Amino acid sequence: FPSHDIQELNDTGKIVAGFKTFTAIDNHIRVTKAQDAVYVIERKFIQVDDTTDTGRNLNAYLGFANQPELPAGRGTESFDTQVSRVSADWLLKQTHIELFTGAYPSSQTECGIYSLSKERPLKIGDIFQSGEWSAIMERAVRQHFEQLAKTEKEFDPSLVSGLESIHQPETSPFSFCFTAKGIELSGFLPHVS
Repeated sequence: FPSHDIQELNDTGKIVAGFKTFTAIDNHIRVTKAQDAVYVIERKFIQVDDTTDTGRNLNAYLGFANQPELPAGRGTESFDTQVSRVSADWLLKQTHIELFTGAYPSSQTECGIYSLSKERPLKIGDIFQSGEWSAIMERAVRQHFEQLAKTEKEFDPSLVSGLESIHQPETSPFSFCFTAKGIELSGFLPHVS
């Protein structure tokens, strides 16, 4: 067995928040003979071995609800979703995404929090009680890039985009990743940076 297959077998039966878990894999492939191209999408995610409404709701959140679109060109998309317990009530979902669809491969991590007591994903309003959080976060982001410009001579902070991801309504899903220092934002730097 390849090492990743052995790891998946070892993870099967792991207990997270009282639920026995297993890894599910959803593969899609499109072969376009006219373009001599293959496009592959592999989506790995965690599911819980629980048929109650709670288990079904959690599995729907951890899985992929939509069918992926397979372009006619060549490329690969890889999604690997992990779940961990970060408090008595919260499960952290992290999806690591790798895209190889052009000259430059890219990767990112998307996060979310599922509340066991609410039996649903958390929203911004469940975490932050006022809009002040976005102003504080925007200041911290701007300070980060100002410091970066002082040490990286070729970095131009005026090229930074993506601050709109901070300004979300309270009804939006809480989609930030946790670190030891708090919550983390990514995706601001343009490709050339």
